[in-house]
Amino acid sequence: MKKVRLGIVGAGFMAQAAHIHCLQLAEGAEVVALASARPKLREAVARRFNLPIQYGSWSDLAAAQDLDAVAVLLPPEYNPDVVCGMLDAGKHVLAEKPMALSLASAKRMAEAAERNDRVLMIGFMKRYDTGIERAKQFWNEIVAEGGMGDLICARAWCLLGGNWTSNQHLLVPILRTDEPQGPKPVADLGPDWLPEKLREGMPSFQSPYYAFNHVHSHNVNLLRYFLGNEWEVTYADFRYRSKLVHLRFGDALVHIEVGEGTSAYAFEEGMKLFFQRGWMEILPPPPMLMQGAAQIRIYRDGELMELTQPMGDWDWAFRRQAQHFVDCVLGKAELRSSGADGVHDLRLVEDIFRKAAELGTI
Repeated sequence: MKKVRLGIVGAGFMAQAAHIHCLQLAEGAEVVALASARPKLREAVARRFNLPIQYGSWSDLAAAQDLDAVAVLLPPEYNPDVVCGMLDAGKHVLAEKPMALSLASAKRMAEAAERNDRVLMIGFMKRYDTGIERAKQFWNEIVAEGGMGDLICARAWCLLGGNWTSNQHLLVPILRTDEPQGPKPVADLGPDWLPEKLREGMPSFQSPYYAFNHVHSHNVNLLRYFLGNEWEVTYADFRYRSKLVHLRFGDALVHIEVGEGTSAYAFEEGMKLFFQRGWMEILPPPPMLMQGAAQIRIYRDGELMELTQPMGDWDWAFRRQAQHFVDCVLGKAELRSSGADGVHDLRLVEDIFRKAAELGTI
């Protein structure tokens, strides 16, 4: 079987801690190249992972004729130009989440994938967690059977803090150098309508818009994965240490709570869906926990009340995500987190901040 020849753009924390190794483990893949504008770091990472080909820029990697696919592991402000450049060069792309900082840029990326008939997959690894896969299976059954009644309300939350890396560095030390970041195209600084005070500090975590989109795109994406793409944002407040968003999905009211660090074992993060006759709760593991799965609890009312805890297999969402990307490139699987789907994340994020700007709660 012909293997997918892969290149990597970016040699930072997530590339080293997750993506390169997981792509090397993927059946049907061969990771052969690394592009980074930091020579010392690039050489050290290439040596650690035994990557034979090095490029000093993403554009040089894009021009390589013997690569089938690329993992773009950069912050979202760089994604639009780099990802579109790769797609236009005929490469399939796995891009780190969030795919962009604006809806316009997200649409541009999705259109480039469609225009070039290439795979564009966004790295929402939670969709590949074995526990969340079980939860989605149960959700589909619950909705199809109607046995728990209608959805009444839902809650998603994420308070930063805790050991989200699970001390992974003790097993996989992260290589670092004192080199400055090399030049990359900052193609996206958020939507044009964004109020000036939200542009301060962009692109960095000093901007509330950037921070919410960068970190909590996971929570937004997971809500959509279960509830769909028809919503109305009814309230959003970013004035305090914790942030609050209210949405309506059909007749169900949904709220999102996010905020700064709290004393926790890992991120204080989860999602709970309430039905007329029961509920389902999803508690994801620390993102960098190599062999784990989301905890799922389901309560069903009725003559025989029951509380069950379905369990996913021991596995790592990042490994399963890498394998899924390779399988999609080989035509063996259908995209689960496509660029076209990711466009809706930016649509919802912009809707949230439009509402906050309208209400003056920023």
